[in-house]
Amino acid sequence: MNILEKIVASKKQEIERLHEQYDLTQLSESCKLSESSMPDFYRALAETRTRDEHFFIAEFKRKSPSEGWIHRDADLPEQVRIYAQAGAGAISVLTDEPFFGGSYPDLKLAAETLRRLPSAARRRPLLLQKDFILDPIQIYLAKLHGADIILLIAAILEPARLDFLKKTAESLGLGVIVEVHDAEELANIQHLDFPVLGVNNRDLKTFRTALNRVNVLTVDDEKRFVISESGIRDYRDFQAVRNADGFLVGTSLMRGSADLQVRATFGEHFQSQGKLLFKACGIRTSEVLTNLSQAVTQSHRLTTPDFIGINFSPLSKRRISPQTFQFFKTWEVLNPSAVAVFYKNTESEIGDILEKYPFRSVQLYA
Repeated sequence: MNILEKIVASKKQEIERLHEQYDLTQLSESCKLSESSMPDFYRALAETRTRDEHFFIAEFKRKSPSEGWIHRDADLPEQVRIYAQAGAGAISVLTDEPFFGGSYPDLKLAAETLRRLPSAARRRPLLLQKDFILDPIQIYLAKLHGADIILLIAAILEPARLDFLKKTAESLGLGVIVEVHDAEELANIQHLDFPVLGVNNRDLKTFRTALNRVNVLTVDDEKRFVISESGIRDYRDFQAVRNADGFLVGTSLMRGSADLQVRATFGEHFQSQGKLLFKACGIRTSEVLTNLSQAVTQSHRLTTPDFIGINFSPLSKRRISPQTFQFFKTWEVLNPSAVAVFYKNTESEIGDILEKYPFRSVQLYA
């Protein structure tokens, strides 16, 4: 049983308990049907695209199956205020407890915090309930706890069921992100009418991340708003996915909210207006590698490279030296700027190197 299957099995048990705790008819009647023809989320995305800006969805989560505890004692109201001040278009709150440490009270507290924010010219961030939704009861609870948006995951829903849940949410005025992870999932739901496509760069079956997934799956999709989800850790990652309309970012923000406060806005934090990235190649000695990596870590972005290319090609004179190979073993965490460069390497050789050294980025030459 993979991770996603374990989550779904747990969620089905949770839904059974919810039906024992609540009367579905009463929940439904407590949720006021929307009189608007368009949920606020869709309108906000359209306005953001018209302004040629980016829509940031900042996530609050204490833990995840891939990371373990990220910030066990995080102050939810304070984190929400930081996100709002930095210009978040929406704030995502996990309501799954076993795997992500979230809850419906968390969602309600986030909604109350947003309502208490001082009025400003900037739109109040919308609230996304992030969960593994299988049943309408979860949608009604999301609405009653203050959500403006929900997420529906194609990997765990048949197309007809997904469409039914989407229409249920929209009837309550909730916006919906329909999430896929691969081409097969997208093909299965292409016939459905949904305006927002979320591409999770993290495979929920293995929880491995491939940042370019969103670009590959949406290359021909111009009719929908595209949200790039997962894997965005810094400005380097952002440049790789910046053609999307929106970005759901969680782990890096939960670990680096102080840095976000210093940079003031998401646009400044991720350099969303665009940046030409510089990669230094041919680094063959541990001394040069150490000096460059320390400079990059200190964020001297105007005077140091954004990436450091480490050449593993058997045909290149710039292939790293045996001494540098040994130096890699002393790195507890490979510098985030490091890029593994391969040319004419065998598939097994590439696999062995990446298994031994956890590079965040890879450059392949055909």
